[in-house]
Order: sequence, then C-alpha cells, then structure tokens
Amino acid sequence: MPIAYGRYQLPYHQPVQLKQGLFNCREGLVLARQSPVGTLYAEVAPFPGLSRESLNDCLTWLEAPDADKPAEPPPALAWGLSLLQQTLPPVSLGQRLPLNALLTPQAPAALLTQARRLYAEGYRCFKLKVGFGGPRDDLRLIDTLLAALPGIALRLDANRCWSLAQALDFAARLPETGIDYLEEPLREPAQARHWREHSPQRLALDESLAQSDWQALAAVADVLVLKPMLLGPQRFEACVALARAQGQQLVISSVFESGLGLRALARLAYSLAPEVPAGLDTWRAFARDLTDPPFEAQAGSVIFSANMFTEAPDLWLKWVHSI
Repeated sequence: MPIAYGRYQLPYHQPVQLKQGLFNCREGLVLARQSPVGTLYAEVAPFPGLSRESLNDCLTWLEAPDADKPAEPPPALAWGLSLLQQTLPPVSLGQRLPLNALLTPQAPAALLTQARRLYAEGYRCFKLKVGFGGPRDDLRLIDTLLAALPGIALRLDANRCWSLAQALDFAARLPETGIDYLEEPLREPAQARHWREHSPQRLALDESLAQSDWQALAAVADVLVLKPMLLGPQRFEACVALARAQGQQLVISSVFESGLGLRALARLAYSLAPEVPAGLDTWRAFARDLTDPPFEAQAGSVIFSANMFTEAPDLWLKWVHSI
C-alpha cells in the first residue's frame, strides 16, 4: 500500500527549555496508509539533539527511489512505519493509564505552585529535573515537595550531569521514602554498575538505551525508560524482551510527540505496564494539537475513549501540509 506523508509544525505555549536548547515549536511528519479498517496514521518526529537522525534524514529516505534507499530507515521513521504495519494492542473503553506529571524547571516557589495544582488534578507521580543548580537546592526542593504533597512518588532525572562521586553523594542524601528512581545520574554511563552496587536508590536508564553498548548498561538498571521515537522498533522490542527476562520495570515515555503519537504510546504503555505511570505528560506543552479532540489527561490519567484510537477516520489533521 502506498504511504502518504505531510509535515507539521506545532507551537508550544511557551518556549521549552531542555538540556539540548530552547525550543519554540515541534516539527515532524504524519504518515498515512489506507487499510481494510480505514486510514492508519503514524507520527515521525526525531528530536533535535536527542535523536541520531534529523527530520530531513527521514524525508530523504522517504523521497529516495526504492533502489537507492538504505536497507534500514532512521529509527524515528522506522517507528512510524512499524505503526502502519501492525495493530496496536486493544484497550477496553473506560480503562485508565496513570501518568507522571512533568514539572518544568523554574523558580522553587513557582514550581511548588505548579506541583500543588497538578496534585489537586489527581497526579501522584512527578518527574523533576535535578542537577541544573546545586545539590543543596535540589535536595531542599525535594524535601519541600514531599512534605507538601502527601503520598507522591518523585522520579528524579539528572540527564547525565554528575560524576560518579557526585551521583553517589546525592543519592545518599535523598529521603528514604518518596523517591521512585533516579534517572541517568552519571556523566559516564559505563560506571552504572559501580553506582548501582553502592547506591540505595533505584537506577533508571533512558538515553543509554540508544547506545551501541546498551545491553551491558541495561543489565544493571532497575527501570528502563523507553522512548520508541528515539529507539526505533527493533531496539524498543529488544529492550522490552530484556526487561521481561530480568524482571525490570518498564516506563513508556515520549519526546514531545503530538497527540497523534501520544495516543499510540498510551495504548502501548497500557499493554506493557498498565499500573506504571507513563511519561506522556508533555501534551500540555502544546498550544494546539494535531488531533481533535486534543490528547489530554483527566485526574492524572489517560482515560481510553473512542477518540483515543488512531485508526478512527475522523482524525483531524488541519495543521499538516502535504509534501
């Protein structure tokens, strides 16, 4: 079946500040293919600075004559193409998938206000970036959040900002309860085994899973944070198989996909780990979405309704421009 595709650009409510830079909008592709059940859609959106490929790399592959195409498409494109060739696991209407709330880096008072609002909405798991400032400030903020929001779990993401000694020191000073895991604490991921043997905190890996030596690194982790858009389908499936074999927790997470990509990830997350909060809270960063109604959460969860299924032929793609 031929595949149609178009390019989109979606603005954020306000610029998104990440380790990779400051971003004003999200760009990507929408793939479409006709099937016996209707039109199937998939998103292709490599993230600048995180993905190994660019959006232009994906376009180059799509536009190349079949005889000239590389054997394997780039990971993000491979992920999108795989969604057009498979049926996502079914989910009964009304089921819920919990999400972790993403706390945006800002002044402590403003961040606490944001956290209180999300807590009132029903969120009980929060992801907090650490390592931007000094450890003392991070630890003070963590204590404040745990005291102000009873019963929450904090996922701390360090984005590889620390040496081994710094990471061990930080982990040793964390509260004994309320911390779900510490994600990518090490500047040198190869030191993960040593850190794991000497730290009381659970270790989560994210960026490391895209490396060539990912299996050795993943073997010592407690949690694998999987971003299919970065990994591609083959690496993603290999990570799932490894986690199941070793009894590791899986967390499905996004890289600021639109509602189209988030709908697919939500169904995938529910099929793999329905009780584990998924990292799909990036939806609230967008000023508009590709889908109507837009992807959103209620009471800290995704509620699976009829419009959650991306095979629906009434998917609204107003912001996509054909190429």
